[in-house]
Amino acid sequence: MTRRFAHVGLLVALAGLVIGATTLADLRVASAQGPLKVGVANSYTGVAIPYTVPEKEAMLLAVEEINAAGGLLGRQVKLIFRDDKLRPDLGLTNLQELIYQEKAEAILGPFSSGVSLAFADWAKQHRRMFIATIAATHRLTNEFWNPYVFRVNQHVFFTGRALARVAAKLPHKRYAVIGQDYEGGRVPWEAFLAVLQKERPDIEVVGQQFPKLGETDFTPYITATLAARPDAVFVTLFGTGFQQFVLQAKPYGFFERVQLIGPYSGRPDDHRGLGTQAPEGMLLNGYPWNADFPPFNSPAHRAFVDKIKKRTGNAPVWGSITGYIAVQALAAGVRKAGTTDNEPLIKALENLPFDTPLGRMQFRDFDHQLTIPAWIGWSKVDPKIGEMTLTKIQVIPAEQGLQTKEEILEIRAKAKK
Repeated sequence: MTRRFAHVGLLVALAGLVIGATTLADLRVASAQGPLKVGVANSYTGVAIPYTVPEKEAMLLAVEEINAAGGLLGRQVKLIFRDDKLRPDLGLTNLQELIYQEKAEAILGPFSSGVSLAFADWAKQHRRMFIATIAATHRLTNEFWNPYVFRVNQHVFFTGRALARVAAKLPHKRYAVIGQDYEGGRVPWEAFLAVLQKERPDIEVVGQQFPKLGETDFTPYITATLAARPDAVFVTLFGTGFQQFVLQAKPYGFFERVQLIGPYSGRPDDHRGLGTQAPEGMLLNGYPWNADFPPFNSPAHRAFVDKIKKRTGNAPVWGSITGYIAVQALAAGVRKAGTTDNEPLIKALENLPFDTPLGRMQFRDFDHQLTIPAWIGWSKVDPKIGEMTLTKIQVIPAEQGLQTKEEILEIRAKAKK
């Protein structure tokens, strides 16, 4: 995930040069026979691995189930994977290879927000849609959006707002933040703070620490934050960064002295490496796969968990569910449209309810954001599974956390000026 996109336009322009004389009509003729190829343009390098490797396995599982039931449009589905190494330039190269060489008729991914914004620009120019699976920048479905962009994952603005709905009812008044210095570190805090200050005018911000992305020594930020004497600390670190932070903060009694609130850390992708060392009592947005709470205790979700465990030897993570849902969404759209041609497929996917392991969802027609809720709860170590889970879960429906159509249209109008 990256914050800088200054070269995206240049990358897209250069990428267009390799298309040559290939046309969409050529591609449709070439793909009329044989498997229905779906390209997965993603990141399988570095910080992405805990999310995207499980996502890959879940996508393969979903495709196997589809093929066992007869495939799509009478054709077997085949996934073709590419690794962009978190680079927008390589991501665009992979995207074109998948479409123009591999003849992929649909694209899923990517992980990186920076790559996703490059994809959005390219998709608009070349009228080819993609379904983003993990990329979480809110700009993808706000000012950078175009009709060829869909997204499965919760975005960073939503997660901040969702947490604020719950935190506003807590007694804490003095707030601080520790978050890596990039969009995914700052935007959830900004969204959280905007809602919190509106509902709780008495709160005070006493500290803001933004270590650079990739930082591994959080000690100076921990001590500076504690010195400000906050009641609660909003932490937007993710993955191994969050795990390192926890281990470094524990000796200072951090989790006994302040209330930690976080938009990512309730997902196994972020906390599983801590095992039973995960702190209890954190207020988190997450994916408590083993919770005895709807929709996690539904037959559909329990079956999904069992299949992932059997396939990988591990319980699912957030990447698992986003990958599985992305394939389900694509399949639902293709079945309704009766084709993989982009224009009818886009129309078919808009406001189309489809079933997932987490319940029925749909893509909104004005931003193509999936109506996936947020699940906010309190962290508790479950010795039966050897890791943290969430208890006292509160559901924040999409319509309560996502920006409204009016808000998004205003953002897009301002972006054009």
